[in-house]
Amino acid sequence: MIKDSSGWFKSSSLYRFLQDSRVEYPCQVLEIGCYQGVSTLHLLNSLCSHKDSKLFAVDPFIYDTQEDFKYNISLSPHSEKLILFPLKSEDFYRDTSYYFDFIYIDGEHTPEALENDLESCWKILNKDGMIWIDDYLGGGEKKILKPTVDKFLTKYKSQIRLIHKEYQVGIVKQ
Repeated sequence: MIKDSSGWFKSSSLYRFLQDSRVEYPCQVLEIGCYQGVSTLHLLNSLCSHKDSKLFAVDPFIYDTQEDFKYNISLSPHSEKLILFPLKSEDFYRDTSYYFDFIYIDGEHTPEALENDLESCWKILNKDGMIWIDDYLGGGEKKILKPTVDKFLTKYKSQIRLIHKEYQVGIVKQ
């Protein structure tokens, strides 16, 4: 049984998207912000079934959720494809030489950190790769992340295909 203190993931549009996705080719996945690993588990199971797929998970675990994360990942038949980076995303970007086919951003929930995540992820996203952004409409009435995402979408509008825009946002790099 999955350890999930919040229960939010199964109501997300990413969860519904992953339910219909089974990738049979090598896929390099990056997850920024893992918390208890519930989304990580689903990303592994849906996008990393090919023997050469990898999932890079980045989270500093400031909420002391690493044990729940490890337990949840142990439930996946693809757990050996996980590479964990227990650090802040800005430190990961500084040293990475990898490029990704799918990136899920659910990291630090400040406009400044999200802007850095979006810009940094854009640089390491393969052509035809997808970025899925959580909490676009989060933050209560203030919706504090929406202006940052909208600014990014406007900046790159000629280079993206918008595939989903509700509480979460999904884009494909063209």
